[in-house]
Amino acid sequence: MAEELELLENRVADIERRLGKTIAAWNSFIDPANGGVTRARVAELEQRITDMVTTWNESVEARAAASKERADAMLKLVDKIVTRFAALEARADAAEKRCTLSYRGVWGGTVVEYARGDAVTSSGSLWVATQDAPGRPGAPDSGWQLAIKSGAAS
Repeated sequence: MAEELELLENRVADIERRLGKTIAAWNSFIDPANGGVTRARVAELEQRITDMVTTWNESVEARAAASKERADAMLKLVDKIVTRFAALEARADAAEKRCTLSYRGVWGGTVVEYARGDAVTSSGSLWVATQDAPGRPGAPDSGWQLAIKSGAAS
């Protein structure tokens, strides 16, 4: 950005220099000692001013086009970042929803509150809660999943 500002300042200084020359030439054109103002001289001056304005406008348009290209590239980059961030959030949400095991010891009956992901030992087997506040491990629809059956390890 500083580099662009310096280029713009240099361009303005160049235009001011050229404008100064143009004004000096204008003064020369209208000086009666030099023949005064003629249509040919006015037309020449108008052409020089038109050329200067055209050059300036082309410079401005080129900088505007370059700035738009940079802005478009930045927008694409931001879109990619947003997309990746959304994917990471989805992965984090999924990870939070996954069942993680927390061994709670021997099943303590219905007086102990168990949550999804809690693991207990009951009748020599390891059970994992598939829901919050499950019933007795091994009972039908109890909310417990048998993980290791008693005597399974040898």
